[in-house]
Amino acid sequence: MEMIIFIAAPTVFAVLIYGVKDYHCRDKRKSKITDQIVRDRYHNLC
Repeated sequence: MEMIIFIAAPTVFAVLIYGVKDYHCRDKRKSKITDQIVRDRYHNLC
């Protein structure tokens, strides 16, 4: 059990750091295009 925690804790921590870093370093142009696609898609559903 300790071995699972010893391996899982740093892995989860690394994934969280990568996710936060990746979110803050998004490509602005690609993000605008993606946001527009999502807006158009969900606006048409309502």
